[in-house]
Amino acid sequence: MKNLKSIFLIFSLLFVSACNDKEDVKSLLKQADALYNEKSFVEARKLWDKAADLGSGEAEYKLSKLYALGQGVDENTKLYFEYLEKSANKDELEALKTLGEEYYAGRVITRDYGKAFPLLKKAAIRGDIESQVQLGRMYEYGYGVEKNLEKALEWYKKAANENDSSALLEIGRMYRDGHGVKKDIDRAISYFERGIKDSDKIIDVSSNLDIIFELASIYLEEFNRTGDTQYYNKGMYWSNKYKELLKKEKELFSKFSN
Repeated sequence: MKNLKSIFLIFSLLFVSACNDKEDVKSLLKQADALYNEKSFVEARKLWDKAADLGSGEAEYKLSKLYALGQGVDENTKLYFEYLEKSANKDELEALKTLGEEYYAGRVITRDYGKAFPLLKKAAIRGDIESQVQLGRMYEYGYGVEKNLEKALEWYKKAANENDSSALLEIGRMYRDGHGVKKDIDRAISYFERGIKDSDKIIDVSSNLDIIFELASIYLEEFNRTGDTQYYNKGMYWSNKYKELLKKEKELFSKFSN
């Protein structure tokens, strides 16, 4: 009986300690985030270090960003990846996505689709839209996984259901080319048009340019195929829109760089 009481007491103390640690981590993260937003990077790092020592994957991810950007510390690619991997191993969503993207793109480390795939899949399953699109591309082209156009379309559609422009663009291309689906020009056009955003953000303007280029091309190709002037008129309309938007993109980049 005494042994049972001792065991119960030990577990109670461990539980209380774990709860206290959780509250400490929550408080440290909140304080560190506030300091970071005030650009007090050194002080934020100290608190994230403490939270990381208590096992916080979120703190490890945020430390990785500091080392990637050289905020409050010297830029350090090695530590960037060390903290990123530690965080991803704790299934921190942003770390899974970021590390997966690093392996997919191969900008800083050697490209490795085999390592990118499971990371992006975990993030995609948890609802990250950008990871869903990347997973679709990996299935479509057989990057790090066996090529599967049905699964590619499935993942694109998950992101498209959230009106993601990249996903709508990829689906439109599949229907335009008859790639894994029955060729359907009208359906392709519908997906392309859904992807256009009414926004002056640089990222959206650049995305709109890709889509509008596809729309202009598809209408002019149909005109060349059929001789129908309606296709020509729409093709020219989107060609002119493309030129206007290209000018706007240059202006935005110029403003941003200044």
